[in-house]
Amino acid sequence: MIITEYISTAPAEWQATLTTIHETILANDSTVVPVMKPMMGTEMILYEERCYMKYGLAITSKYMSLHCLPMYMHPTLHANTPAC
Repeated sequence: MIITEYISTAPAEWQATLTTIHETILANDSTVVPVMKPMMGTEMILYEERCYMKYGLAITSKYMSLHCLPMYMHPTLHANTPAC
């Protein structure tokens, strides 16, 4: 499934918000590549840097969620992340 198809599976009233979040991440973090992958038992958009999830955007039947890894805000931890 491609990202636009995934967003279109969300309730209509969520789609603009999901699209805005997706576009905002891409506009403000040029280090990530968006991919569709399973995570935590559901398919979601993962925004990966060096093959590691930096952000995740998920849709369920009851809510949408944005996952952010705080290690990317800590330069020392981030510098020690091995390349894939």
